[in-house]
Amino acid sequence: MVICVATSLTSILPASAQNSDQTDEYKTLLKKIMTLSGSSASSEAIMSQLMSSMKNGPFQQDEAYWKDFASKWTRKIEDKVMEVYAPIYQQHMTLDELKKKWLLFMNLLREENLGRLQLPLQLNQCR
Repeated sequence: MVICVATSLTSILPASAQNSDQTDEYKTLLKKIMTLSGSSASSEAIMSQLMSSMKNGPFQQDEAYWKDFASKWTRKIEDKVMEVYAPIYQQHMTLDELKKKWLLFMNLLREENLGRLQLPLQLNQCR
């Protein structure tokens, strides 16, 4: 009986660890997409407004304190956003599909940036 339970746990644990790795990869990729697309800018704006009001309020602290405070809370907010959004995205898009979207997004950015680089070159050639 003990051997059966130990064998079962051994076969289950690697699968759950792998699932956790995929979830982490999914969240990491989703965070990159949200950052590059600008959708994470709203949380940055909220944090900036919060910091401004707290610094000017009764909480008189030095700049190092506020920098550390902002860093910790920004990370907490980002983690909470991923905790909320990742399961929603996972219901509609697999990790492989998300990777394809990321590659498409990166190719579009690369083409846009190449266009910006090539336009001045083309203008210089016309002179």
